[in-house]
Amino acid sequence: MTGLRAENFVYRTNEMFQEAKKRGLLTEQEIQLIKERQIKIGMSEGALIASWGSPRKKNRTVNQYGVREQYVYGTLNKYSKPTYVYLENGKVVSWQD
Repeated sequence: MTGLRAENFVYRTNEMFQEAKKRGLLTEQEIQLIKERQIKIGMSEGALIASWGSPRKKNRTVNQYGVREQYVYGTLNKYSKPTYVYLENGKVVSWQD
């Protein structure tokens, strides 16, 4: 991003974070993790995205027990390995890096 676009992105991201915080959609622990760009088992999907951004790719499975998603972060090339974050029913349950 360049110039004004990058500034708008940062402003908009902060605005969305403040609104989620105001509405009580994030726990205090999630807010701290987001500030540190970390994730934790049990955090919400919204907190994951606020912390790490949108995933590069999403894979979704629906079965009788609910919805399981795999979020792929990072690049997919021979020099670096992606991180896979697994969610069940909107909560982080594990990751693989």
